[in-house]
Amino acid sequence: MKIKIGVIGCGPWSEIILKCIDNNHNYELKYLVCRNESKFKKIKNKKILVYKSFKESLLEHTPDAIFVCGDPRENCSIIKQAYKLNINCIIEKPICFNPYHYREIKRLHKLKKNKLFLNLPNLNDEKFLKLKKIIFKRKILKVNIIEGSMGPFRKNIDPIWDWGTHPLTTLYYFFNFKDTYDYKIKKIINKNKIKVYNINFKYKDIDLKILTGNYLKNKKRIIKFYFNNDEFIAYNFINKQITCTKNFKNQIKQLNNNFYSQPIDKLLNVFLKKNISSHQIKTFNCGLVAFKFLNKYFKYS
Repeated sequence: MKIKIGVIGCGPWSEIILKCIDNNHNYELKYLVCRNESKFKKIKNKKILVYKSFKESLLEHTPDAIFVCGDPRENCSIIKQAYKLNINCIIEKPICFNPYHYREIKRLHKLKKNKLFLNLPNLNDEKFLKLKKIIFKRKILKVNIIEGSMGPFRKNIDPIWDWGTHPLTTLYYFFNFKDTYDYKIKKIINKNKIKVYNINFKYKDIDLKILTGNYLKNKKRIIKFYFNNDEFIAYNFINKQITCTKNFKNQIKQLNNNFYSQPIDKLLNVFLKKNISSHQIKTFNCGLVAFKFLNKYFKYS
């Protein structure tokens, strides 16, 4: 029996989700929610069942699950409605912008009445997670992450909220810390008011550096781990390629020879399982910690 999914939002990311659902025999697209009037009319013409609000859709359909990739300001309201009807949810980052919404979502997540997941491709990338075992056999001196592009990006929010969630949650997940220490933040704005952020902080004796935003000429999603004797391992989240110094070559070769599913397919498959994995719980909690950092230093307005 197919899992019936509703998709909330009609931007570029929702188009990717629709294709993933269409290509997977375990799922059936029930409807799409779109508040944008011009897009609403175009989608209607494609014979997709479409509504202007999640509340309106619930008058006619109760899906098994929803993928929420619309305006983050609506996430809390949607999660609360889904919770009442025991509808499972995948939420696109950022989780929210509002501290009250943050507390509400955190409370509902702890109750575990329904499945509540956060879409963070880095942490649903099987190959990257297996690489962790190799990395933590050595003493890490430094980690650099670059994540960003020139778009398309959301025009109604600062890029630190859009892109910054990825590197922050990745570091929180890897090192299990709950806050940032000795942070230094540098914001660069060019003549077109396009922003990039350089965030430096320490965890224990490890230097952690993030470069994120929409100032980069080409889309980049790379993490690089540095060790003693100029050794390093770098992972490209876009093409899944690993580069490293020669002492890691044999271990990396074994990783490259295996097949790994795409992160979005891996995430959608959580709806097929009876229980929420400890990995998904930890991923969601890391997203909540990232919100606390962003809300503290980059309050949404």
